[in-house]
Amino acid sequence: MTISALWGKLTAPDGWVAGHKSIALFLLALALGLGLAAINVFPAPDVATRYAPMAEAFAAGEWNYAFHPRIPMLHQTLAGCFCWLFGISGFAGCRLAAVLVFALCVFPLYSLFRLVWNERVAWIGTFLYVICAELQQIAGEGLRDNLKTLAVALVALALVVLCRNARRTAVYGLLALGTAIGVTSRADLVVVLFLIWCAVGVWEIASRSFPWRTLAAAVLALALMLPALLINWKMIGYPVPDSRYAALWQKVELRLNPPLAAPPVAVPAPAAGGAEPAAESPLEALEVPGESGFLPFSFGELCDYVKTFFEGFYVWFGVPALLAVIGRIRRREFSREEGVIAAVVVGHAVLVAAQILVHDRYLFLSTRYLTPVAPLAFGWSALFGIRAWEELTRWRPQWFTPAVLRGILAFLVLAFTAAAAGPVIKEHTSKKKSALYRGNVELAGWIAADYRGPRYFEPELDPFEYFSRKLPQVVVPRRFVQTGYLAGGSSCRFARGGGDYVLLEKGEPAPAGGPWDMVREFRCYRHDYQLWKKRPGAGREGADL
Repeated sequence: MTISALWGKLTAPDGWVAGHKSIALFLLALALGLGLAAINVFPAPDVATRYAPMAEAFAAGEWNYAFHPRIPMLHQTLAGCFCWLFGISGFAGCRLAAVLVFALCVFPLYSLFRLVWNERVAWIGTFLYVICAELQQIAGEGLRDNLKTLAVALVALALVVLCRNARRTAVYGLLALGTAIGVTSRADLVVVLFLIWCAVGVWEIASRSFPWRTLAAAVLALALMLPALLINWKMIGYPVPDSRYAALWQKVELRLNPPLAAPPVAVPAPAAGGAEPAAESPLEALEVPGESGFLPFSFGELCDYVKTFFEGFYVWFGVPALLAVIGRIRRREFSREEGVIAAVVVGHAVLVAAQILVHDRYLFLSTRYLTPVAPLAFGWSALFGIRAWEELTRWRPQWFTPAVLRGILAFLVLAFTAAAAGPVIKEHTSKKKSALYRGNVELAGWIAADYRGPRYFEPELDPFEYFSRKLPQVVVPRRFVQTGYLAGGSSCRFARGGGDYVLLEKGEPAPAGGPWDMVREFRCYRHDYQLWKKRPGAGREGADL
C-alpha cells in the first residue's frame, strides 16, 4: 500500500481518524512538538539558567538545588523524571516534558469544545491549538508555559459542567487537579484560581446546597499542592507557592504585629572585600512590593505594552474568535457556558497584567504569559472558520471541495510549524542571531576546555534568584546567559562566591574581588568582549570536587 493510499484510508469519512479525532490530534501534537524539540539545540535563557540545571539536580537527588521558592516545582520535576529514566541532559528532559504536556492539552480542550458546541467545532478548535505556532515553540524550547494551558483547560472544563449543575460531585475533582497543576507551575495563576473558586462556591450555594463539595475539593487541591508548599516552608519559612507571596505574608505580619521600639543594635562592619553581613533570614532584606515607586515609562513603551497585551490572545486566531463572539451576541446565540469561557480568558489576561503592575512596579508584559490561555477561545475561531467555509461552498461549490479543504489544512500545518521553527532557523540565517549563537557555543567550548577547578560548590539560598551548584560559574551579560550551562557549569548575572569567569565588554573596568586575569578577547556582532578568569589558587568557599 502506498503512502497516499494509506493516508486516504486513514482520513476517509469512515476512516480511523474520523473515529479517533482526539487521539489523532494528540499524535499530531506529539509529532510536531518532538520535531521542533529535535532541531532545537540552543536552550532558551530560562531553560539554561533554571529548569535544565534543576532537572539535572532532581535526577541526581540533589534536592536543595532541584527546587527553589521562586520557581514552582512541577515542570522541572517532570523534566527531572525524564532525565533520571533515560539518562539525558536537563535540556532534553525539559523539552520532552514540555512536548508531552503540549500534546496532553488536546484532551481537555477537545472535551471542552465538544461540550459547549459540537464535535465539529471540537476537532477544528483543537486542531487550531495544535498548530498554534507560539505554543509549539514553547514546547520545542522546553519551557513550562504549556502547563498553564493544561491547568486552565481542566479548570474551564470543570466550570462549564458546574455552571450547568453545581451538584456534579466528581467534577470537583477535575477542578482540584487543574488548580494543583496551575499553582505548581505558574504562580501568576494563584489569584485567578482563587477568584474561580469563589465563583464555584457561590454557584453551589445558589443551588441551595451547603458548599461541602467546594470545601472537599479545596482540601484535595491543597493535598495535591502539599509537596510544593512544604518545600517552600522548609526553604524560606512560609508555606506558599512562590517567594513573592512570602513577601506579602511578611508585610501583613509586620502591619498586624509591628515591632516594638528597641535600643539600636550595632551592625558588624563588612568583611574584607566589601561583602555585606549575612541576613538572618532569606527574606530579611526583602523589598516588599509597593514600597518603591512605579518606574517611569514613555508613550512608546505604553503603546508596546498595549500591543503585547492584545497579541497575547494570538491574533491569528483571536481576531476570528472575536468576530464570532460579536456575531453570536448579535444573533442572541451566546450561551452561558460561552460566557464562562470568555470570563476565564479575559479575566486571566487582565489579572496577570495587573499582578505585574502591582508587584513589579513597572510596565512590562510578555505574550508568553497570556498566550497559553488563548486556546480556550479557539472554539469561536473554529465557528468562524466553519461559517466562512459554508459561505464559500455556497458561493462556488465547484471550487471549494473537500479536497481543497484538506489542502488548506495541510498548508496551515506547514505554515504555522515553519513559524514555530522561526527562532531555530534564524540562529543559522539571521546575521545577529547566528552571531550570538556561535558566540555562546564557541565561548562555552573554550571555557569547558580551559577550566580545571572543582565541579561543584554550595551557593547560599537567594529566595528570588536560582543559582546552580555546578562549576565553572560564569558571570555574563544577558545575551550570553546560555554560556555557563553549555560549558558544563552555570551562568548568572551576578555571582555567588565571586564566579570563575567574568565576561565584560571591552573598556569596562576589571571585575572586583580578584585576582583576575584577562584570558581572551573576541568580537560578537558589533561588540568587543573580554573574558576574565579567576587566578589559580584564589579558591572558592564551599567548593568541592
